[in-house]
Amino acid sequence: MKTSTMKALAAVGAALTMALAPAGSASAITGGRAATVQDAPFTVFITGPLPPHPYQCAGTLINSTTVLTAAHCLEYLKGDVIVSSGLSRTSPDQTVRSENIIVHPDYNRDDGENDIGLIKLPSAMKAQPAALPTVDVDNGLVLATTGWGSTVPGGPPSDALQIANFQTVNYSRCGNLDFEFFGLGVFCFGSDTARVCRGDDGDPMAQNGVVHGFVRRRLSGSCTEGAPALATRVFHYVAWIKANS
Repeated sequence: MKTSTMKALAAVGAALTMALAPAGSASAITGGRAATVQDAPFTVFITGPLPPHPYQCAGTLINSTTVLTAAHCLEYLKGDVIVSSGLSRTSPDQTVRSENIIVHPDYNRDDGENDIGLIKLPSAMKAQPAALPTVDVDNGLVLATTGWGSTVPGGPPSDALQIANFQTVNYSRCGNLDFEFFGLGVFCFGSDTARVCRGDDGDPMAQNGVVHGFVRRRLSGSCTEGAPALATRVFHYVAWIKANS
């Protein structure tokens, strides 16, 4: 990694401090609770055309015909994507098949840089979209994270949409891990009471209807370990998103 990038990361890291998730993240992502329609209407389920497809992610509806998610999700799904809205993974309110897939031109599958992509839909989804951020993530920002990942280590995907609060984490918490996955387009997050788990890739991380990030990868193999996780920093890509949506 270039020295200039490392310095920039250090500056960002100095501005981000670790704090605990607020009380109220009841025991049931792991350590979350069942979400309501009001919590995150923009959260959508992403999978392939085979019923059931062995791979799943979540995404963020950012306008009626555009979904924001991780590029690696689109790569694994081979570009043929089914997008569903609603609280239930198996009984969705609406399902639309993708019309076009757009992956960031500088996405690097080897180190995960620019892990961001868009799904274009041929018809409008009725769910309420999330807004894009106008400011970067702030010190100790609390982000409501929603998805259908496993609620217990090694368990199946959740049928009911789950929600848990996470906060931004100082980069020093991730410093003993693979620095190849770091860059200005990501931030670290964590919680003492909740974990992202298998199937949570692409989960929106939002506050007040604004999507600030989405789950990119866990930095440990277990859903119960206390290691932080990485999110794609949406603010860093707003210009690209607007140009392609």
